Amino acid sequence: MEQPTYEIPSLPYKKIVAVLIIVGIAISVVSASVGGCEAGHASVIIDPLTGRISGPVVGPKWFLKAPWQYDKDAYIAVDKVDLWTDPNTGQTGDLPTVSCLTKDGLTADVDISIRWTVNPKELVDLYRNYPTLDWKERTITPTARRIIRDVIVEYTAIETINRRTEVSGSIREALLTVLPSIKSLAGSILIESVDTRRIGLPPTFKEAIEAKLRTEQLMIAAEFNKTRIMVMANATAQRAVIEAEGRAKARIIEANATRESMEIIAEMAGSDSIRLKEAYLTLSLLKEIAATGRNVYIITSSGEIPLIISPESKD
Repeated sequence: MEQPTYEIPSLPYKKIVAVLIIVGIAISVVSASVGGCEAGHASVIIDPLTGRISGPVVGPKWFLKAPWQYDKDAYIAVDKVDLWTDPNTGQTGDLPTVSCLTKDGLTADVDISIRWTVNPKELVDLYRNYPTLDWKERTITPTARRIIRDVIVEYTAIETINRRTEVSGSIREALLTVLPSIKSLAGSILIESVDTRRIGLPPTFKEAIEAKLRTEQLMIAAEFNKTRIMVMANATAQRAVIEAEGRAKARIIEANATRESMEIIAEMAGSDSIRLKEAYLTLSLLKEIAATGRNVYIITSSGEIPLIISPESKD
């Protein structure tokens, strides 16, 4: 007995193709209608049919749009540009250092880093002015270079060293003032920080400054030594004066004592006071000579005052 057979009806080929096309179109429409941006980014939506620009949509976020519209994603978090050159290796940052002229005509290389954010509220106007989102290359960097040159030319080379904090502050204030006033940036750039990393001067100038500092240090040391010597000389002179005054006063006291002693002797001796005074003076002189340790020779004659000879002692 034969088993019955069943045939599965097949869809026509054209119907299958049509279904696949419809599914593909639906997927394309859905994918074209959904956009998204991640954290630190924002998107503007452009309608090529009407030319209308809407948004911004600040991420992280998904959003819907018409299938024929497209979105432009922009980075709005902290962005930066590094302008520097390593004098030893020649390595550079995003761009080379800013070469400037000082007030006295010397070349100064300024290494600087600038950080900023974009105000998303102004992103639509910013996009209208910069459809390729190149505001950093077209405006921020060249403006920063111009500002730095305008500031440095107000200072002499030595002032860029001695007043470095002031110079850095002037550059920062100028950037804060000028960038927001640029019409094409639509007030969207918010400066976060300005870091003046280095102000490099020609090697010959630096060598001259170092030589000048060494000379000044030597002059200061010489002036100090001069003052010290004068102080010591004055102290020595004053000490000599004090010692001389002391010796003079001592002699006056001793003379007064001798005079008083002789007056007492004269009162006691009466008519023989002259001989006693001579004997007293002789003994006093002998006492002083004896204190020196020298040899003493006394020559006397009858009825005469003895002659005392004290030659210089030989060591």
